[in-house]
Amino acid sequence: MVSAMLLVSCSTPVKIHSEDFFSMDTYMRLTVYGDNSEAKAREAREIILRCEALYSATVTDSEVCKLNREGELTNPSEGLVRMLERAGELSEMSGGRYDLTVMPLMRLWGFAGDGENRVPGNEEIDGALSLVGMDNIRIEDGRVMLEDGCEIDLGSCAKGYAGNEAAKYLKSIGVRCAILTLGGNVQTVGRKPDGTDFVIGIADPFDTTSVLGTLEVGECAIVTSGTYQRNFTADGRTYSHLIDATTGRPCESGLVSVTVICEDGMTADMLSTVFMLTGLELLESMYSENGGFEAVAVSENGTVSVTTGIRESFFPDDSVENVVFLK
Repeated sequence: MVSAMLLVSCSTPVKIHSEDFFSMDTYMRLTVYGDNSEAKAREAREIILRCEALYSATVTDSEVCKLNREGELTNPSEGLVRMLERAGELSEMSGGRYDLTVMPLMRLWGFAGDGENRVPGNEEIDGALSLVGMDNIRIEDGRVMLEDGCEIDLGSCAKGYAGNEAAKYLKSIGVRCAILTLGGNVQTVGRKPDGTDFVIGIADPFDTTSVLGTLEVGECAIVTSGTYQRNFTADGRTYSHLIDATTGRPCESGLVSVTVICEDGMTADMLSTVFMLTGLELLESMYSENGGFEAVAVSENGTVSVTTGIRESFFPDDSVENVVFLK
């Protein structure tokens, strides 16, 4: 299930083409409006596929797989370096909960795509934790190096980066209206052909067939992360794929979903995960101190917390009983 649903209407007939495909472990749809929309949408798709070929931990000849396998990568791509550097900053801000070196833990819990989900023992978790830490990554002299046993996973940022690159390309060739839907990520270019905002639906984490509310937005990235997206149940308890790198266990932040809206898709992707791991307190403090993003966060008790910058553009569903606006 995708975590953001697109609601777009247009009264003026325009040329339109949608590319539907599977990439980065999710179904994607790229919709481009205007002349030569088919060719432009296909080129945007190729950009995303190239990003998958570089940054997927399951593509054997990708940069990520080579780095994890050999512990060193010469002449890394600009995108990889950018993701690693930004992740280092956010890891520090999150108190280490957000960390790209969680691959040993993801594999242990069965979320790495190469094993069955299971609840590991304390000794196993402690062993994997000894391999985790952003300080195990070094970037110097045109190389990326990992300490022995360290592995990275870009699942929290690669889709956002890819969507951003595809959107930048479309803008560079003059596209004035496009909607890129990459699973839980949505990236928009321009506005609708009639000049009005896009209307984006946010899925209800308690019932993903329903909409929690809608957002009216212009050009931006909208990314949702939630405990409901990938999980498994054992002995009556549900375990999410969002692993806290300080405990080695699925996060328990009190939130079930976070949607982040900002200009940069990679940043939105990372922040949605950061806030899921850390909870509402860091979201509030970063919003008040730094800004640069908007957010909709849903707590376990059903409370919906919305940043004040989208107070006039977020419309909760009638079923939502408690909405709080954050300053």
